[in-house]
Amino acid sequence: AKSLVKGEHGLPDYAEAAKLFQMAVDKGHIEAMVGLAELYTLGQGVTNNPAEGVRLYVAAAQQGNIKAIYSLAGLYEEGRGVKKDQTAAAKWHQMAAERGAALAQFNLGQRYELGMGVKADLIEALKWLRLAARSGIEDANEMIQRLEKKMTKDQIAEATRRADKFSVITAAPSQPERLAP
Repeated sequence: AKSLVKGEHGLPDYAEAAKLFQMAVDKGHIEAMVGLAELYTLGQGVTNNPAEGVRLYVAAAQQGNIKAIYSLAGLYEEGRGVKKDQTAAAKWHQMAAERGAALAQFNLGQRYELGMGVKADLIEALKWLRLAARSGIEDANEMIQRLEKKMTKDQIAEATRRADKFSVITAAPSQPERLAP
């Protein structure tokens, strides 16, 4: 189904991909839930139904799928399939970041710097940006340099200590359904 979405053998065939994803979803395949959720949220190959996409993403997130967790953060940011909610978006970013998703770490760092959906906290911002930079997100380095200019040496040291202490969570989120619409 993924090759049909990508158009690896010609033009993308979203309708056929949706059928194949649905057959796999019916058998409990988590990656297929994520693929079908994406099609529903974009209205590709199926009737545009972002709420159904959210339902599928939540089901996959409950099984620990990082792409689903990260995708839910974006849907809450944009208000697609759910009511726009920056606090919920931050919680989903946090879950993905804790599980090692570099882009979520980067986004969470920005959120802590700006106080977007979370209480502004420069130490937490720097911690998450350091982790994102270590994972290869180049834009994080510029933000780190800019952020450090606003911070004391003690704050920078604490952020570095927290980043060094960080370890990826491998378990599925305990209760992601509490954030579902």
